[in-house]
Amino acid sequence: MGGITRNTLTIDEVFWPAGDLNQLNALGEIPYPNWLTYTVYQPLITVDPNALYNSGKLVYVPALSDKWTQSSDGRTYTFHLRPNVNFSDGNPLNAYQVWAEMYGFYYLSGNSSSFLESYNVFDFSQVTFGPTQIRLLNSSGLINPSAQALTMMQNTNWPIYVANSSSIVFHLKSPFNYFLGTMVVYIGLIFDTQWLLDHGGFGTASGYNSYFNQHPIPGTGPYVVTQVSEGSFVKFAQNPSYWGDSLTAAQIAADPYLDPGHAKTVVVQDIPTDTSRFTDLTTGAAQIAGILTQDYSTVVNNPSTYGTFSFPSSAAVFVGIAMNTQRAPTNITAVRNAIVRAINYTDISDKVFFGGLSP
Repeated sequence: MGGITRNTLTIDEVFWPAGDLNQLNALGEIPYPNWLTYTVYQPLITVDPNALYNSGKLVYVPALSDKWTQSSDGRTYTFHLRPNVNFSDGNPLNAYQVWAEMYGFYYLSGNSSSFLESYNVFDFSQVTFGPTQIRLLNSSGLINPSAQALTMMQNTNWPIYVANSSSIVFHLKSPFNYFLGTMVVYIGLIFDTQWLLDHGGFGTASGYNSYFNQHPIPGTGPYVVTQVSEGSFVKFAQNPSYWGDSLTAAQIAADPYLDPGHAKTVVVQDIPTDTSRFTDLTTGAAQIAGILTQDYSTVVNNPSTYGTFSFPSSAAVFVGIAMNTQRAPTNITAVRNAIVRAINYTDISDKVFFGGLSP
């Protein structure tokens, strides 16, 4: 589907992703940038990029979930999973895999009710989930769970539960209009939790399983990671069993994030200097490169040689600061205003993201 336009695509990145490639770090909304987002890991739903880029409207469309419902009181969301979707290692996608991933993140957060992108939307007061429950999942497995494991996963007193093997339910303690938006990135990206359990499990809140730093957990996406050299490069190859290969051109046009890809191999390199990235671009050593102020004018002034892309204002790219409004002194509006006015966001962004400094 779509055809192969080149064998290898090389991309020069401005900086290596923070926090390696361990998807368990999604709990802290890293790694950033996460080159595994949508290439290896896909969400239950995603945002229609056509509507976002053309009109700035936020429209949610199916991904791994082909349909979902929302209760009339705005508190209960039920996602039905696409049939016949497998992870790249061959394990099937099912509601048990998704359930175990969500509660694994809850466990890694120190059993915080705000584990989902820091939003306190769930009531976990009836939940007991820790090493004992994880051992049960280990002994049961997630492909055909035992009766005891199913009883736990189908417990409707818990805020996230499975209705059956193809449906998972999220019950909020109160309506939250942006709930669907929390599912499109980071913790919302689905990985093979069975493979994770087979390779040492989650780890603990004080130390995530570091095996996944250099061995990314399999996903359902169009690419798989074949080689990692942290701080240097990550190499991807097309997933030969990608479920989206059967999508029609019209389906992909409606949801481009599901595209099977057009390069057999993709190499993302960490090239720290703008001059080196520009040199790679001009010599053909790289086909895509992050170009900053120093050489950007040369690129845009040669449209017959180079193409450029800039994020539109509606692309949800922003720099901000988060403050706990429930604790002193940031529970005082005047203090928060003072902090905001004292900070030069542009300067911090330039230095952290483009100046080579560590966050």
